[in-house]
Amino acid sequence: MTQGVLTKSLVQTDAVPPERREAVYQGGINNTLATTFLSQPVFADLRSCFVGPFHIIELVASPRRSERTAAQIARDRHDGISVQLARRGVSRGEAGRRKVLSTPGTVMLLDFAQPFYMVDEGERDVINVSVPRVMLAERVDDVRALHGRVLDAEDSALLAAHLNAIAPRLETMPTSAASVLADVLMQLVTLAIGQPSGPPSATDRRTALAQQARRQIEARLGSSDLSPEWLFARLNISRSELYALFEEEGGVVRYIWRRRLEAARDALLDASEKRRIGEIAFHFGFSSEAHFARAFRSAFGKTASETRRTRG
Repeated sequence: MTQGVLTKSLVQTDAVPPERREAVYQGGINNTLATTFLSQPVFADLRSCFVGPFHIIELVASPRRSERTAAQIARDRHDGISVQLARRGVSRGEAGRRKVLSTPGTVMLLDFAQPFYMVDEGERDVINVSVPRVMLAERVDDVRALHGRVLDAEDSALLAAHLNAIAPRLETMPTSAASVLADVLMQLVTLAIGQPSGPPSATDRRTALAQQARRQIEARLGSSDLSPEWLFARLNISRSELYALFEEEGGVVRYIWRRRLEAARDALLDASEKRRIGEIAFHFGFSSEAHFARAFRSAFGKTASETRRTRG
């Protein structure tokens, strides 16, 4: 069982003069990142707790550019892996050779022994867990390969639920709970990361990527941000790799187009669906009802109205 004590601290910028807030924030994160706040006034509410060997930070802050530089790595030699659950806000950046996109519900992995940068698009609410490298090295074949991975909401659901449950309670938990909490947390981190039984073949990797891409598409059929650009950034793959995954479908754009039409048809056939045809069309990303009508008839050989009349 992991040993350790539970210690707590709180950093809030509310009562700090605006000119000192960035310095107070930097102190709260032990200067492990070079941070530039992107809006004024600076705001940060940081609750920090050590649970055994894990450093857990619950943070709500105004948008920032956060960078881990080679100079910082050489200076502080911080050797943890950051496991960050995004609860609110979007952040984009680069870690190693990976383009990284962190969105609500996902878990991002960053190796503090390797350079990276992230830029927030707005206010962010995250729970960050720093896991000692040595602990992950016992469970993962190549710890450095975790750098820049983003685990989707499905893969990290149990870990996210656990972090959301314990984070607001850490300040009132007894020190005696630290070792148990640490053991459970390590198990959930390992489960979320996953560890294949052997090196994946190119076919296995392609199949896994295709399945993940389809899950992402299904989850966002009604979202305006669903695009090839969003997908290859989300999956940490190149544009050409993404298009290759959907080659048999006529390309990723055609696949998304077809799935939106099929989802719209399912909605029209649903007896409990009360929205107008135009509302359904707009929900699934069509720019106008006329545009939707032409595409629908071309795909299914009948109009949306005719399809709706056939529902039970």
